[in-house]
Amino acid sequence: MLYAIGHNTEGFNITQTKQLTKFSKHRSAWVRQGLTYAIGVIDNPTSIECLIELSKDHITTIRDWATFGLGTLVESDDTNIRRALWERVNDKDQNTRFEAIVGLAKRKDSPVKEIIQRELESEDCGSQIFEAIIELNEKDFLPFLEKELQKSKQNNNINPEWIKDLENCINELGNNDEYPI
Repeated sequence: MLYAIGHNTEGFNITQTKQLTKFSKHRSAWVRQGLTYAIGVIDNPTSIECLIELSKDHITTIRDWATFGLGTLVESDDTNIRRALWERVNDKDQNTRFEAIVGLAKRKDSPVKEIIQRELESEDCGSQIFEAIIELNEKDFLPFLEKELQKSKQNNNINPEWIKDLENCINELGNNDEYPI
């Protein structure tokens, strides 16, 4: 039912949101995960407070969805949201970590640049990092990205979709037609 509600939250008010957030401490992880889906797009203080709480859940998928809600789906920006996102930038789960990084980049939180650099230099940099770079519009990454593209094109083991995302990131940053999609 919570997933169905998540498709119909337009115009939800605080009272309705409070009814939903009562499930935030439910013993069932499925219920808490459904709740993150239901309230992820509701941009009001009650849902944001609940998403912040759920972004600390011990279940990975709940943390991931709550962080996605806070970072990408919610337009609000305040100290509590940023603090919650910063708490997730070192999460053991890569998706959760990347959602936090994108959310901080979307909010132009410039210290996230160091975290992005760390992820770029790791062995398993995901396409969401390119999204974060585009959100920051950080052209300082262009030389590194272009070098990475040249190396990647010579490696048949790299997913072609990842390479396409890398090319898109370079194009977005540099308005460069050298790598048309």
